[in-house]
Amino acid sequence: MGWLRARGRMFHCWLLMGLLSACAGGPVDKDKLPASQLAYPSSTSSHPINATKAKVSVGGQLRISYLDGDLEIPVSGDLLAPVSTDPSLRELIPPIIHFQALQAGPADQTAPGTTVSIRPVEAWRELIYQLEREIAALVPGQGVVLDVLRQEEIFLFVDESGELQAVPLEQKPAQVEPVKAITLTRLLQQSAENVRNSLRVQNDDKRYLLFNTGDFPDTGYPFVFMDLEENRVYFIQRWTENNQLLGYGPTGTARAAFHALSSQAKSVYTRPISSFARLLSSVSTTVFDTLQPTPTWATPTAPLAPLSNSDFMNPEAWERELDELLGDGTHGQIRYLVDGPEFFPALIHAINAARSSIRMRMYIFDNDDYAVKIADLLKSRSKEVSIQILLDGFGTIAGGMAKPEYTPHHAPRGPLSIANYLRADSDISVRMLSNPLMQGDHTKTIIVDDQSAFLGGMNIGREYRYEWHDLMVKVKGPVVDVLIRDFENARAQAGLLGDLQATFQRSDHPVREPGEQDYPLRLVYTKTGRSQILQSQIAAMRRAKNRVWIQNAYLTSDTVLYELVKARRRGVDVRVIMPFRNDSGLISSSNALAANVMLRNGIRVYVYPGMSHLKAAVYDGWACLGSANFDRLSLRLNKETNIATSHPTAVEALVDHVFDPDFELAVELTEPLPAGWLDYLKEQLADHL
Repeated sequence: MGWLRARGRMFHCWLLMGLLSACAGGPVDKDKLPASQLAYPSSTSSHPINATKAKVSVGGQLRISYLDGDLEIPVSGDLLAPVSTDPSLRELIPPIIHFQALQAGPADQTAPGTTVSIRPVEAWRELIYQLEREIAALVPGQGVVLDVLRQEEIFLFVDESGELQAVPLEQKPAQVEPVKAITLTRLLQQSAENVRNSLRVQNDDKRYLLFNTGDFPDTGYPFVFMDLEENRVYFIQRWTENNQLLGYGPTGTARAAFHALSSQAKSVYTRPISSFARLLSSVSTTVFDTLQPTPTWATPTAPLAPLSNSDFMNPEAWERELDELLGDGTHGQIRYLVDGPEFFPALIHAINAARSSIRMRMYIFDNDDYAVKIADLLKSRSKEVSIQILLDGFGTIAGGMAKPEYTPHHAPRGPLSIANYLRADSDISVRMLSNPLMQGDHTKTIIVDDQSAFLGGMNIGREYRYEWHDLMVKVKGPVVDVLIRDFENARAQAGLLGDLQATFQRSDHPVREPGEQDYPLRLVYTKTGRSQILQSQIAAMRRAKNRVWIQNAYLTSDTVLYELVKARRRGVDVRVIMPFRNDSGLISSSNALAANVMLRNGIRVYVYPGMSHLKAAVYDGWACLGSANFDRLSLRLNKETNIATSHPTAVEALVDHVFDPDFELAVELTEPLPAGWLDYLKEQLADHL
């Protein structure tokens, strides 16, 4: 929010004048006010309800009486109850009070407490209009994404005539680019002090406000409560039974089982050569790792070397070594997109602006409400541009069966098969990749108009937009042509003739010459029988002289752990960021034991709050990031794509945008994590994942 604070003085002056009119019913053109935009479209016969009385009790109970038709209904709810018992999840879930959680019986308005000032729908809409107008005015010619309760994304911009426009993000004008994102909760919290000041000017020194929003109670939030002293905002929603959010249960399990079996059969007769190569690679690596285990658990005896002040390893010599190890690199430019609020608006903008083609290669394309929104946009654009999508079968099916930490209660149920949904009533070509030996294509790349591409760790779904910490990069230049070749080769192998088709349809897409702004980049892969990502990063750990900084959610490779320990023991500044939560119990146990090993060997271990799915590393002046975890699947078996560079500006931008902020946000471990015999058993299992 630095962009907002930088212009804070001007913003607050404008906002104060706007809020004076908003709370007093001033001169705002009602015909141009947007709807409250808090609700999913109502599919019921519900109608708006209006609060008539409200009070906050001494014990923190909010007591409301509202009119539903001619019937006055009293309700009450606890303002002090946490939205989640898990501290790492509290920022993920909007502060919502549900009618179902309200205590039964009359809400006695004569009980001791503080009276709440009730504001009409018009005041709410004027308040929202003023806030949206001033936010959009701070980025002339561009737009701001307003995240409404992780339920809707509103794109705000001021048009050429100076008028505020507020439209769903997927309907934004193709030529107007989003530059920032802000949540409605944060926006209202920041406005609370100014609202209170405006009330004082009117000699109305109320601490509490309750807005009637005009939303439908069955699908939206008819009331918004503001505590102006504590700068807290609560959205009040009536709870109704919603069977739409139930999982698919046995049906999803049956789909996953059928896909697993059919993948083996399909691989035998369409891809016999590549399937045999996968089998050989899997068996050989398993045998090698079993017969030659890496000694990571022994207690160290030699003292730690002090941290080195050495210069970084020579970048030219290092890149020559990589040329010998991996082959020639390429060129291009990198722009980092950290977390969903940066990546998904940029993706939606790119899809809207596409003129000729979109190629997507994803491990998971989920079936939740957010993924369906992206699917609908792609289906709409498929009438105008060519769209080809490759989906990993097992990843997408399993992803569709998992549920995010938070889904809005009234969100509609997603389709059973997102692949079939994408194909229906569209011109999208979708190929579902099989998973021989339960191995998959973990790559995430999206190429638009053959001119730019996104790659990194994010899939398409609600977790990646709203909940998980993650990273994508947008690239331009010759590197895009290499990604196009990768896509075309993968798509050919996913065709009906499999290996035969891949042999005779090898991509010959031309690679353009580097431009003046392009700098050296390198795509690094995990492919069957060739673990470039593992080889290059092990080599970097051994060559590093000053720093090895890593962030990864899955650190089960004993080989990687052993090299990190060796690097620290020779004086390198080794730091590792791991998530507080993980989406796998086995990996969580393995990560805890790995953290203890690293602590014993002087490695600084940081715990990121919540779930970090980000995969990035800096070795002196070389950066490597992308889709690959530090586990056996990513380093030996699955198909993965990382991008790497020694370009100083790009490397330091990764440090500035990812590592420095995350070191500050995370908590550094100072004591070993508790671990029992069961954790050691789980770690042994995790070593094979």
